[in-house]
Amino acid sequence: MSFASFLSFVSTLSRALIIAAVAAASAVSLASAQSEPSDTPPAAVAYVPRTLAPAELAADIALLRRALNEVHAGWDRYTPRRVLDSAFARLERRAAQPMTDMDFYHDVALLLAQMRCDHTKAELPRSIYQYRTTQSTFLPVRVRILGDRIFVKTGAGLARGTEIRAINGIAATDVIARLSRYVAVDGFTDFVRTARLESDGDLMGNDLDHYWPFEFGFARSWTLTLLNAAGATSTVTRAPITYAAWQALGDAETVDFRTGTSWRALDDSTALLTVRSFVNYRTPVSVDSLYGALFDAVRARGVKHLVVDLRDNGGGSDDAAWGLVRHLIAEPVVPLRALRRRTINVAPELRAAFETWSDPKALFAPDSLAFTRRDDGWYAERFATPTLTPAPGAFAGRISVLTSRQVSSATTMLVAVLQQAGARSGRIRLVGEETGGSAEGPTAGQILFLRLPASGARVRIPLKRTDVHAPFIAGMGVFPDIDATETFDDLRANRDRALLVAQSAPWSVVNEALLYRTVGLMRGSLTYRDYGNGRMVTLPTVQHVSPIGGSDAFRVRTIYDDGPGKTIYTTDVVRIEGDRVIEGAPGGTQDTLTISSRRETADLTELVLLGRGMDNNVPVEFRYTWTLGTAMVRKLKEYRAPGATAWEYRHVYELATRGAP
Repeated sequence: MSFASFLSFVSTLSRALIIAAVAAASAVSLASAQSEPSDTPPAAVAYVPRTLAPAELAADIALLRRALNEVHAGWDRYTPRRVLDSAFARLERRAAQPMTDMDFYHDVALLLAQMRCDHTKAELPRSIYQYRTTQSTFLPVRVRILGDRIFVKTGAGLARGTEIRAINGIAATDVIARLSRYVAVDGFTDFVRTARLESDGDLMGNDLDHYWPFEFGFARSWTLTLLNAAGATSTVTRAPITYAAWQALGDAETVDFRTGTSWRALDDSTALLTVRSFVNYRTPVSVDSLYGALFDAVRARGVKHLVVDLRDNGGGSDDAAWGLVRHLIAEPVVPLRALRRRTINVAPELRAAFETWSDPKALFAPDSLAFTRRDDGWYAERFATPTLTPAPGAFAGRISVLTSRQVSSATTMLVAVLQQAGARSGRIRLVGEETGGSAEGPTAGQILFLRLPASGARVRIPLKRTDVHAPFIAGMGVFPDIDATETFDDLRANRDRALLVAQSAPWSVVNEALLYRTVGLMRGSLTYRDYGNGRMVTLPTVQHVSPIGGSDAFRVRTIYDDGPGKTIYTTDVVRIEGDRVIEGAPGGTQDTLTISSRRETADLTELVLLGRGMDNNVPVEFRYTWTLGTAMVRKLKEYRAPGATAWEYRHVYELATRGAP
């Protein structure tokens, strides 16, 4: 029996896995996936797909495969090569017959998403891009997705927080599941897929609108089934809007480092610094001058607590990113271990296929003396790991860094470095949500653009990989020290939970609550009895616990390593109320256990919890024995069938080795 099946009995979050499996099984071809109402008028101009011959398709596929294999800095980093080889083989079989540009892009996008690299995605073929920028094809709203539910953020005259239950007759859960398959994320941060459906600066604004035509066809109109805050349902039909009109629903101007960096006082001792972008190459400014003036003003204000908002920051220039770190640290840090490339001599025929705004010679055939050839065959840049020293006038007070699932790439790297600095100094903490990206370092550094001649699609291919000098969980981003995940009520009230928690949460918690002993990161294993054959299976397991700001609950994030390319992520909320322990997936079923006994030692507390539930489709009694301490956690689960007297083993978590993610 697979581990995913086992998890269905361990955690209600297996529902997400089931949704993904159902979506994959129910996906239909582009030709049969038209979802527009039949009684609506056709668009003024319909897109006419181009047909590509097998020879053209074969050439594009071969070029893509070669570029990934020879140049990409991490194309098999998270997905085994055999899986990608199988995906290419399926695409090649499909391409043995003529395909349209729509169908080919559809297949390439799904293939690239399997690589689990947020910097590897296909931009639209020129003809489709031209059509989408001149015709009205976009939803007339911007959305916010929480879990498997879609809400209106702005647009179409609809109230913020109105829930969209269906789009053109397709349930919101199905829309999310089916379009999420196209979304590129780093590693196993699958929870970021919904954030990319909302917003993706690499593609046409957002992945929901971007991939909709390839899964469901171009919509001639948008019919939305709605549920308002009072629980009343309604249906509205709106015409599609242009890309420009959709952009106007959000920020009117492009944000870079200069225009996206600002601060304001929140109270007499607290200030908010917002850095929305580190892009400092469009209109470059002196990083030290901008930060210097800003931090001089903060110091003159007498600020003791600085809240740094990086939630909308998509990365950019190293000077702007590391400049911020220098103004927040109190002692030197070395943020990077290495910056490396798979190759420093790109084949001439590949050079001709790549587009880039940098000097081609410096990219494709740099001076070998600038690199060190490692034992593993990679090329490491010699001078890419500088030591960052505190800037003159660096902020000396307490710092709360706001994080969200939109954070990725270089910003995740920066956040990982700040979290490590905070663990040493005790004056920097992360508040908000788990991030996307890779805490161990992004596959990015320099993005090349591979033009596929026949289809016209352009594929983003990262040339470099960065190794961050900080602890990490393979395939994951960064977890917050204090959880402040947005809720449905927050969205409807336009309430910034993370900012409020950062302002109100005490810096040091003096609390005897048992779960505070488990806060932070622990590594260990899960050993469970396989339902199918009764054998014991042990999986490497990582657990991260953070208090949920403004409540007495804790968010428990667990990562299971089930083999190459099979990392599984779950999250639960746990709280203790008197003699009851209540736990379960956010927004899902909550299990209530009764504390039947409690035993204290100098370093540990042992709880015996009793409850009822289903085990392998049989109603049973459960007994949990939790041993909780600051250095270790052990959670044993046993069950007893009706009429039985003896307890039988089901699984045990054994975790230790504390540390920052």
